[in-house]
Amino acid sequence: MPVNYTTTIYNGKQDQAFSVSMRIYKEVYEHINKDLMM
Repeated sequence: MPVNYTTTIYNGKQDQAFSVSMRIYKEVYEHINKDLMM
């Protein structure tokens, strides 16, 4: 999760920040999983 996630919540962009953060987190997590599986 990006460090500025909580700051973005206070800026009133919670939904957008959350979806973007989760998308990035999911992609990174899947890449790590693929590397570990191989």
